[in-house]
Amino acid sequence: MTFDAFQQELSKRGVFRIRPGLGRIRKVLSILGNPQNRFASILIAGTNGKGSVAASLESVLRASGYRTALYTSPHLIHLFERIRLNGRDVLAPAFMRAAKKIFYAEKVTEVSLTYFEFLTAVAFLVFAEAKVDIALVECGMGGKWDATNTLRSPLISVITSIGLDHTDYLGKTMEAIARQKCGIMRQQQTVVSGVRGPAAKVIQQ
Repeated sequence: MTFDAFQQELSKRGVFRIRPGLGRIRKVLSILGNPQNRFASILIAGTNGKGSVAASLESVLRASGYRTALYTSPHLIHLFERIRLNGRDVLAPAFMRAAKKIFYAEKVTEVSLTYFEFLTAVAFLVFAEAKVDIALVECGMGGKWDATNTLRSPLISVITSIGLDHTDYLGKTMEAIARQKCGIMRQQQTVVSGVRGPAAKVIQQ
């Protein structure tokens, strides 16, 4: 499959189509050997500031000598911008190798991933095969049901800010949205938050 053909196939899934739940991507990742468990990560959620925090942390860690990965969305010009290794966009051969494996996993599991789920699976497989030291991963929407939340044990979970975003899926209040973002937290692990106001109390609880 050429990259152009791949983009056409991916676009059919709907760039903004949302189907809450982690069951689909977990099935596909399982067939792939759970690549999301093969590298250290920092998972970043929030209404605003996710991308800049992820990019800043990646830059610091790369300058410190770590082999880094960065997953953000959306892209500005090219799809490869979403998946970066050591400060550079993923190369087409690595991207397409991962994509073909995911198409196969979908066929085996009889699962159809969403646009975002598919690209998240590509990113995790690329990062695992590149043997990165640490990946900075930006959540798409929310946290609890976001495809990126399949990461088993992020070293740090970050919640940058809480605003009224995606209210049809996350809730109508700051507190309800905060509870969804808190889904990226793990017991006995570090959480860093810049949230203030009523939503901060939810995070503290």
